[in-house]
Amino acid sequence: MSKMRIASKMLSFCLGVLALASPPAVSAQATQGIAEARALLHEAAELVPQIEQVQQTSAASNIAAQQVKAGDLAGALETLHRVEKPIDEGILYYGASFALTARGDWATAMQILGGLPDGASNSSSYTAVVVELAKQHDFKNAHKVARMIADMPDAVPRFVDALLFICVERWKRGDKAESFETLNEALYAVDKLELASDRAANYAAERYAGMADFLAFSGDVSAASAVIERLRMVTNEGPDPAVRSRAVRLLAESLARIGNFGEALSVAKQLPPTAGRDAAMIQIACQQATQGDPSGARVLVSQVQPKEWNNQNLKQFASALARAGDSTGAVAIVRMIEKTADRASGFAEVALEQAGQKDSAAILTVTLAMEEVLRDRTAIDPFVLQLIAVTQGELGNFPGALEILRRLDGRSRQWPLWSITESLVEAGKKNEAIALARAEEDAFPRAYALLGTATVLLEQRDSGGKKVDAAR
Repeated sequence: MSKMRIASKMLSFCLGVLALASPPAVSAQATQGIAEARALLHEAAELVPQIEQVQQTSAASNIAAQQVKAGDLAGALETLHRVEKPIDEGILYYGASFALTARGDWATAMQILGGLPDGASNSSSYTAVVVELAKQHDFKNAHKVARMIADMPDAVPRFVDALLFICVERWKRGDKAESFETLNEALYAVDKLELASDRAANYAAERYAGMADFLAFSGDVSAASAVIERLRMVTNEGPDPAVRSRAVRLLAESLARIGNFGEALSVAKQLPPTAGRDAAMIQIACQQATQGDPSGARVLVSQVQPKEWNNQNLKQFASALARAGDSTGAVAIVRMIEKTADRASGFAEVALEQAGQKDSAAILTVTLAMEEVLRDRTAIDPFVLQLIAVTQGELGNFPGALEILRRLDGRSRQWPLWSITESLVEAGKKNEAIALARAEEDAFPRAYALLGTATVLLEQRDSGGKKVDAAR
């Protein structure tokens, strides 16, 4: 089926279902906000063809998702069809599928996905539908869509992910028996995958660890523990010592994620020094800090050999301390980094973590990051400036954020502008956000700046927030 035929078919279809996707009755003020958001999103959508091809698919998907949220399904489909050569049809339609299902119209999402060309790799969009159906406790249809994923080529990981979302939502509702039944279905999907022995063992270890991490993060420790037992079995499988060592390391880290630090450390110490023992101990310490025991984490890392403390490990542990509220410890760890550019990155990452935690220490830490930038401007990665700009926006220091923006080239401004415009609208500075977006000449960051502005306007509509433009 040609793309033009798909576009014609979908646009004709959307006219018949547009009433299903329209928003509920709202006040006149909210209606005005919706209209303004729609206009901004349409303006962003018109920029999609001007964005470099590799970025068009995700940009269109993000914009279309918000258009659906605003009740503009026709506009969303038009946005998606502006992408002439999508990298992946499934990624392209992910946002719209997610948003439609979140609005209670999963049938429309499935009809749109069913109209994609044969062979389209659209398992990610189907997973989006499953996630939202599970959140709505429509487990029957969630399972139905998940099993459609199972029939797609090379889609076992997506199928397993979909089942895990269902498992977690069933657990949250108290359906423990059904939750474990779904978990067992996911485990069986991993077990039955036919691969060469070593590859199978390595794949199983990676998948089990990922499943356990997701379940632990979601709060279902009992299900995570059941998966960890499968992972424990893999540590004794396969003839390749490297595969077994990798499984042991994943086991130690997974045990830490469910708070079993004693056993995690015992498992990690089974590894030879050359097989990642100290790296596993650092990961355990990061989890210990994140889960509220920064002092215990510092005691643990004191056992790590100094040569294992590379920049990435130092930054990761510093961020973990910041999440635990140990700002002094986080800054001290970053100071251990030798090179100026790497220290700047460490301070910037910690500052953003602190800002996300609403920790006032972020103000000092972002200042330290900027001091490092000024010390050696030529060696600084643009990503560090992006981190600083976003953090300044999170902190409400918009002049500081804009000063950093001016140091970045067009493409590098995309993420900061997306975030800063959101922060501006949240602070009641809608007009400033719109002006900032329209002042941007590059299509890529400009589209995302308009998207950020419209996104928060829609969120305020949904939450009943009335603060839109405090500084006129």
